[in-house]
Amino acid sequence: MTLPKQPSIEDIKTRRAIDRTLHKCVEQMHHEMGAPISLIIDRLLTYALVTSISGIGSKETARRMRLFTERVDSGLLDAKHPKT
Repeated sequence: MTLPKQPSIEDIKTRRAIDRTLHKCVEQMHHEMGAPISLIIDRLLTYALVTSISGIGSKETARRMRLFTERVDSGLLDAKHPKT
């Protein structure tokens, strides 16, 4: 597996802003609407997959999901959101 290119400073800032927005939205859905985290994750993943499929197709979406699954399995994302 080849590593992706390093993101630009602007990309990093944009990602952080998106992460903050998503965090606020998830908090609102969970705390204010009472939605369980499992339902929120289901809806976010469904939205992301359908959006990806409409943009790059099923095969490429599946390929990228396999790469993402490998990252999850390897523990790469564990440090991003440590268990509390």
